[in-house]
Order: sequence, then structure tokens, then C-alpha cells
Amino acid sequence: MVKVLVLGATGYIGFPLCQSLRRDGHMVYGLARSADKARGLARHEIRTVVGTVEGGEYLDIVRKANIDIVVDASSANQGSYHVLEGLKAVSQQRLKTRGRHGPKLGFIYLGGSWVHGSSTAPVNDLSPVAVANDAGCPTQPPELVAWRPALEGAILDAREVLESVVVRPALLYGGSSSLWSLWSLWLSPIAKAASEGSSSGVHILADAAAQPGLIHVDDVVSAIHLTVGKFGSVSTASGNYPVFDIVSSSEPLKLILDAAAPTLRLEGSLTYDGPGDNAFAVAMNTTMRGSSTRARDLLGWAPKHTSMAEGIEAYVDAWNAHQ
Repeated sequence: MVKVLVLGATGYIGFPLCQSLRRDGHMVYGLARSADKARGLARHEIRTVVGTVEGGEYLDIVRKANIDIVVDASSANQGSYHVLEGLKAVSQQRLKTRGRHGPKLGFIYLGGSWVHGSSTAPVNDLSPVAVANDAGCPTQPPELVAWRPALEGAILDAREVLESVVVRPALLYGGSSSLWSLWSLWLSPIAKAASEGSSSGVHILADAAAQPGLIHVDDVVSAIHLTVGKFGSVSTASGNYPVFDIVSSSEPLKLILDAAAPTLRLEGSLTYDGPGDNAFAVAMNTTMRGSSTRARDLLGWAPKHTSMAEGIEAYVDAWNAHQ
């Protein structure tokens, strides 16, 4: 049994992760923003902490419950720097109490594969990523996540006091949560035009040539669960490079959206206007030919959902049911 605290425990990835870990017999704690959300977690045997990532209330439970691993699934963006500093302080105190050879606190940071930027060349978790517009890197991350490589570096540099792993999912889809709203950038205007009975074309902020790396939310949960189970052999203390890209496919965006349109009962056609200067749209249109070979070899991970395009009707219906 491992004691795990999940930040973002009620979220798109955090909640199914808590359920998965609990089913496997782990002691799971979850951070919730309100008493009502906390009760929702408690119904699933998840011990709760009411507070926010910014407030740092969860640090008390890390100390008092002797948490083994903290998973940051909070999507706090640069707020995760505060998480890192708080956990380093807790782990440093733990080492002072137990001695420098005692177990360090574990940390799993959930980042994203957009750090690779957009490229048709193959990439994996060993490929260099640009920090502060490093001109020597072959690709640059989109502006939306340009800060993330530096955060990853800070996490890995904390190995003297904190054992860490960075997990980078590709563009997420699927599941039962309304929070896979990333795809609303494209699906919402299609659904709106369909509901209005429009037979004219729909303009969307998409690049017809884009081919994003994709991953189903359940497969990300599986990868993080396996990381918890094999943490000692894959973290910064293991000698392996503790960064894992989690991607199951790279598929043409046009193929996916052209198939989604009739599922949403759109009679007209789609016009691909490209992302323009919309920073979010630029990131969503990132092309990635990714590989998760190391996750397969070191974690024993394998995706169960290997194509979004093939199951598009079910995925779009799930998205639409939560709008």
C-alpha cells in the first residue's frame, strides 16, 4: 500500500486516478476546493483535504499522514512552482528528522507533450525541449506552455531532496467528464451550427494539415497508476531519466473533425481557418509524431484506446452529453 495525495482530485484526470489507485488498495488522499466536492470524494473512499493548490493546506496532511507520493494533476500551470517549493520544504524536513539516507518524498508532475513544439520529425521523452527560447533546440514549445520546460528542469534539479517523475500526456480526449473541454474549441461551433439548422459552412480555428499526438484519459490514468507502483525504479533516484511521454496515436485533425461533424448532425461543411494568433488554438494545433516506447519498457504501460478517429462517434456523443 502506498499513501498518495492527488492535487486536482476532482478533475478530469485526478478523479479517475483516485478511483483507480483506491481500487488497487492504496491509501488515497485528494485535495478538493470545497466541502461539497470533498464529500463527493469521500463517497469513493478517498480521504479529503479541503483547500487549494495556492493555499497550500495540503502540506499539513503530507506531514501528518506521512504521504509517500504527491501527484500534481491540478492544472495549476505556473502555480505548480509553488507546489514544488512546498514539497521540497516538507521533504527537506523529513530528511532532517530521519537522516539523509531516509526515504524522500515522492512527486509526480503531470505536464504535457506540447513542450516538444510542432514538428513532423519523430520525438520522444529523450528529445530536447527548449528552455527560454533556446535557439539550439530544433523545436520551440507554443507560447501557451513556453514556461513548462523550465518547470520540468526545476523538478528534476530538486533530486537532492525530492524524488520525482514527470509524466507528459499528449492531447487528451474521451472519458465521462465534461472537463475534456479542450475539444470545445472545435466541437462547440460545429454543435451550435447544427442545433441552429445551419446548412452553411462552419469556420473553425484548425489547421487542416495538423496531426496532433493523442491519448485517451483512461490511458493516462493507467500510466500514472503504473508510475506510482514502480516509483522507486523510475524516479530521479533510479538512475533512469524520469520523464515519460504518454501518447497512443498521431492522427490528422481534419480526419477527426470531418468525422465529428456528421455525428453532431451538421449538414454544412467545415472550413479550416488555421489557429491565427489565438495562443490556445496554436497549442491545440500542435503536430506531434510521438513515441511512448520508454513508458512501455520501464512502466509496462500499453494504451487500450489506440485511435480517436476510429471511435469518433462514441467520443463525440460523450462530449455532447456533458454540454
